[in-house]
Formats: sequence, C-alpha cells, structure tokens
Amino acid sequence: MSHFEELYYRVFKNVQEVNYYGNSSGSINILNAHRTIDNTGSSYYGFEKIFIYNEQKKLFDEIPTFKGAIHNTKIDYVDEKIFTLSGLFPSFCLSYNKSGIPDLMISNDYKNVIEICPNSLFMTLAGFGSLSGEIDIYRLDTYEHIGNCKSVSASFIKWSSDSRYFITAVVSSKLKVDHYINIFRYNGELVRTIDFKNSDLVNVLIMKSSNDRFDIKNIKINLENKKTDPSLLTQRKMTLD
Repeated sequence: MSHFEELYYRVFKNVQEVNYYGNSSGSINILNAHRTIDNTGSSYYGFEKIFIYNEQKKLFDEIPTFKGAIHNTKIDYVDEKIFTLSGLFPSFCLSYNKSGIPDLMISNDYKNVIEICPNSLFMTLAGFGSLSGEIDIYRLDTYEHIGNCKSVSASFIKWSSDSRYFITAVVSSKLKVDHYINIFRYNGELVRTIDFKNSDLVNVLIMKSSNDRFDIKNIKINLENKKTDPSLLTQRKMTLD
C-alpha cells in the first residue's frame, strides 16, 4: 500500500522550469513557473508566475506580482508570511498573508535577494549580481527599516543561527578575483572583513553553535589553491561580542 496520495495534478504549458517553496508545517506550498522567453517583450528574464496551493479549493491560485521578473520568493521561519521581490528595476518587495494575498509593500528599490534570519525578526533585502551590493535591514514585527550596509560584488548573504549576525561573500563561482567575507551585525554594522588574496573562495557555511551563539570558528570555508594567511587563522578563533 502506498503512503503517498495525490492531492492535485497541474500541467504548466510552455514552461521550462518549476520551483517549489514550502514551509515547515506544510500549510504554505508555492510554485514558481518560469518560461525562458517572454513573448510580450516586457522582460529580459522571460515570463514567470507564482502560485499558492489552496487546500480548500484543491487548486493553485496565482499570487499577484509586479510586471517583470520575479527575482526572489521567501517564506518566513514561523510560517506566517510570504515575501516576493518582483518587477522591473527598481523592483517591489511585497509581503503576503498565508493565503497569498498581498498586505504591504515594503520597498521599491534596486534589490533582487531576500534573506530572513532564523528567528524571523529581521529581513535583509540586497541588490547582488549586476547591482551595487546595497543591503537594507528591516524588522519583520514592525517593518521598521533599522539599517543598511554595502557588500560590493557579493553573491550571497547568510544569517547566523542566533540571528545576531549575517555574512556576505564573493566566491569563485561568481567572480574570479577579489574574494572576501564580510561579517555584519544585525543592524548593518560591519564587524570584520576577511580577504582571500592567495586563495579562491569556493563556498562559505555558517555552522550552528552548541550554545547558539555565533563564533567565527563556526564559519566553514572551502578554498582552492590554499596558501593560508596566518593572520586569518587568528581572526577565525576570535569570538564576536
């Protein structure tokens, strides 16, 4: 006997890619359907829509977004909110309730990356890739803008498990030179920059601490052509206040 039951079947025509986003409880289920070519000519990024599964109606409802690309979609860690960055630049950041109904426009800026901290208290909106690297930080309980910073040429942003710090990095898969890690406090204050002048930085992971407090020792760094600078080893042993 099968332990799986098909709840709903949907075919997306003329679509090259479908991405799934879901929360931990399974109450929010989102599909992002992407078509490589936009026949309307309104977007360089192709044509895409996002849908949320309506359990009562047993079908997917479209989530409204702005005309243009859907740059990023995230669900917060307490399963209450959905966020999207969509539209032609400057793009729009919208928050939605659990049913996919928009309830607030948070920003209209040059941003394409959303990252939410583990306790869902803070959210960063960043402009990476071809954008300037500007990062804005918001409190999610009040939507207050509490800080900003910049990480030029960064390719990703990650929060620590205690939600007190976040890091940005330039890695070899995105840029062949000038690899570094920036460590920021939750409000955008720069704590430390670690340069990798003699190595290619491949990836960065933040390991969860046993006491749930962030420590530089808990940054796992993948390098190529290792020529480790001894000063970096000293920095990585230091605990952040």
